[in-house]
Amino acid sequence: VGVFEGERWMRSVRRPHEWAAFKERVREAARKRVETGDKTEVPLTEMMLCDPHTESVIKGHHQKDHRYVGDYDLESAEACWRYKPEWVAGHIAPRPVMIIFSENDMLVPVDQQLACYEACGEPKKLVKLPGAQHYESYYFVRPDLHEIGMKEAVGWFDEYL
Repeated sequence: VGVFEGERWMRSVRRPHEWAAFKERVREAARKRVETGDKTEVPLTEMMLCDPHTESVIKGHHQKDHRYVGDYDLESAEACWRYKPEWVAGHIAPRPVMIIFSENDMLVPVDQQLACYEACGEPKKLVKLPGAQHYESYYFVRPDLHEIGMKEAVGWFDEYL
């Protein structure tokens, strides 16, 4: 349930005018950081736009945890834009790759996850968590679906490590 091209992911969850405004806000925060050393923090839900399922997980689980961090420096958005494992996905074979995805993921579009899988050489494996939304792959939301992913991962590691 991963992001495989950070900038494309952040752009894909925003309308064009929202993306343009967000990019400008990040650029302005970078200028401010260089000139003054001050960081610009925004709420997580502004950095990572959320579907209703994700919002319910944030409110129902994350925000209740004492380790929850609600605000992030916009420098994190810049780092996310530079995160592009898709660039190397087609060049790492014969290293084994397994991608686990949630069938109904609205936080990280499934087509982006499948594109990275397609770019990988063999050996590779694709595991679909049927009917799952993004956070339903986590134990604290759906232990049954989490177990599918963990069983597949353990089998994969047993075979390739």
